[in-house]
Amino acid sequence: MKGTWLTFYIFCFFSLNTVGQTNTKIEDAYVDYFKLSRESLYVHLNKTTFLIGEDIWLKCYAYNRRKKQSFKNTSNIYVGIYDSKGKQIKKKLLLAKNGTANGNFLIDTTYTSGVYYIKASTNWMRNFNEDDAFVQKIVILDNNYKQETQKANTYDLQFLPEGGHIVNQTKNTIGYKIIDNNGNGVKAKAILYDSENEEIASFESNNFGLGKFTLWPNINESYTVVFTLLNGEKLKKILPKPKTEGIALTIDNSKANEIIISINTNNATLTKIKQQKFKIAIHKEGDMKTLPFTFENSTRKSLAINKDILFDGVNTITLINENNTPINERLFYNYKTPKFNSIFVSKLNESKDSISLSIYQNTYKSNNLSISILPETSTSYNPNHNIISANLLQPYLKGFIETPSYYFSNITSKKKEDLDLLLLTQGWSRYNWNSVINYKAEANYNFEQGIKLKGSVISNFTEVDSLYLYSTVYYPAQFVTLDKDKKFTINNFYVLENETLKFSYVNKRMKFLKPNLHITYNVFDEIDSLNKGILEAHQIHIPITTNEHLNRFKNDTISLNEILLSSKKKLVDKIEPFNFSFKNNTKVFDEKAGLTYPDVVSYIRINGYKVSQSFGKVVIQSRVPNSISGEQYPTPSIYLGDVLLQDFNVLYELPTANIKKIYIDKRGLGQGMAGGSGGVIRIYMKENSVFDIKTASKTSNTYLISEPSIGFASAKAFYAPKYNSYNNSTFLNYGVIGWFPNIELIQNKSSIIKFLNTQTKSINLYIEGVAENGDLISEFKTLTIN
Repeated sequence: MKGTWLTFYIFCFFSLNTVGQTNTKIEDAYVDYFKLSRESLYVHLNKTTFLIGEDIWLKCYAYNRRKKQSFKNTSNIYVGIYDSKGKQIKKKLLLAKNGTANGNFLIDTTYTSGVYYIKASTNWMRNFNEDDAFVQKIVILDNNYKQETQKANTYDLQFLPEGGHIVNQTKNTIGYKIIDNNGNGVKAKAILYDSENEEIASFESNNFGLGKFTLWPNINESYTVVFTLLNGEKLKKILPKPKTEGIALTIDNSKANEIIISINTNNATLTKIKQQKFKIAIHKEGDMKTLPFTFENSTRKSLAINKDILFDGVNTITLINENNTPINERLFYNYKTPKFNSIFVSKLNESKDSISLSIYQNTYKSNNLSISILPETSTSYNPNHNIISANLLQPYLKGFIETPSYYFSNITSKKKEDLDLLLLTQGWSRYNWNSVINYKAEANYNFEQGIKLKGSVISNFTEVDSLYLYSTVYYPAQFVTLDKDKKFTINNFYVLENETLKFSYVNKRMKFLKPNLHITYNVFDEIDSLNKGILEAHQIHIPITTNEHLNRFKNDTISLNEILLSSKKKLVDKIEPFNFSFKNNTKVFDEKAGLTYPDVVSYIRINGYKVSQSFGKVVIQSRVPNSISGEQYPTPSIYLGDVLLQDFNVLYELPTANIKKIYIDKRGLGQGMAGGSGGVIRIYMKENSVFDIKTASKTSNTYLISEPSIGFASAKAFYAPKYNSYNNSTFLNYGVIGWFPNIELIQNKSSIIKFLNTQTKSINLYIEGVAENGDLISEFKTLTIN
């Protein structure tokens, strides 16, 4: 016996490594189907249950499944919010850099209590039959929330033969699953009976309601399985009749170094197929290894394959007959790359106002992380996936997976067995062979990088052959050449949502004229909806606390207006300069300073800020780090008149001769975490100044264009809502403590994060990210801090 196994092992080794030289039609079709790299998205939310008045904070990770690394081709990621029926109600365009993007959605009073969905996708994903968009179910609560009425439990019981078929008079492995009406697995014990009510076998499901048993069925016999649930309820189901002829597939994935594939048939089938040529194909993401074989005079073939020569992660085994038709299929997971904890977190410092944590890793040269911090008692974090399961498991399966992150944290032999059972009961792969064979992959939708800006001159200016585009957030001022039809195109143009673009005509004498243009934007921004299949796949119940707690919801929480103390609407309200708090900490510009410093930016620099201005672009940052805001060196809130500036480019070379007053408060007290972390600067112009933004449209030769929802949403700094109390049940169940979307950890070098001290005894840290070599990181930590 040992010699037989060794022969098959060597045969498998050489066949699997030389298959590429003898491709057939199905293999060519498979390679072609995956010639375009597939892109996955994972969205790390700071939580999944939200209160009206909070923000949904999120970080998007784009991943190249074939290359196992961050997908850096895409800069445009579309993230939307959809209601319980799948209707889109809000959508944003996020700017991805090096495969990641972060943003937020304010949950204002236009939302009502209920179920919603977050969806993220890219233009590139439209090239494929399979929908790789990321979808996460969320719940929004307000004071009028009513808990869903719990329906009486009903159960769905399914038999799922390994490989797809139950075959008469041969060895079959039959998987099963029991789920309730909420989509959760139900644990049960089971007994298999024959027609004489004789017990044949007993077995037990795991905690997810999944199990399997082995049977040599007789077509003249009937079999019944009786399941006993933990509550004592019994379910009974008759096993389907086996096929008279066919082939059964059984996989043994229990060994550490090899996988054993057993291909079983019966004598009735053998007489017809013993001379036929079959092959086992093991494949993933366009890579396929095949092993030809014949049954000859045996009803069973057993093949042992070393796992080192197989693919990391999900492998698909397909049995293909001599007509190039797939007849059996089974998925299995190869834990080739060991997973281990690599992030270390410890409390560093505590004050009355803040907590500092030290974060450290010694595994990778660098990694990019996002961290959500919630009270340990929180019930508001229930994501479908972590970053590992979303990229390494979900893309290959058709059905819903209960708690997929379970299989990729603190991995044990039991978890490996449970994952193998999950894949056995999933049936065939998500990739349909009819599509693989008949569909030709084409890149009809490209990787979007910015938008395409098109324009044409409407007025009849014969001497005009170029435009002048004034500086924007992402670009310095530049000249734009017009073609012979007085049209222009700017590809890969980056513009912020609601950003104002300014153009001037430039004639041959370099004189600026006020233009009349027609502008269009080419960006994929259609209003879409979630289809029924997606909604059904995400109907898993998200636990909400009891009605008793929610009856106290109104008393425990603060109103919307109180929560939004840091919102821009509040900050834009008129504030007289004389009402500054803590006047002793405020620097006031005077006429003497106007004679000393030629422009406003120079004056701000000398008063304690990091400043740069070049090519029409102005960047201003505090010199003092402040991790509470989520920025290492936060930007100040700057007002020109009573208008909060979205960017500082309007200050470019702005002469101090036009300035009446400047107030600089570097502490920013009274402005909230979002508005005051970098300080507050208020600039007041002299009356009738040509640089006054109130009169700029009248005095300058520019054309103003503003298109909402076309450009990229601004990545705002995180701010924690102000709750009535940090001791009540609302905060302990649903409150937010910290959100850090852009943490870069360098190997053997600690990073410090700081957040508001809410006097919470213990906190949970939900860490997701990707290392520089493409390894995916997902860790959960509980830390006692008070």
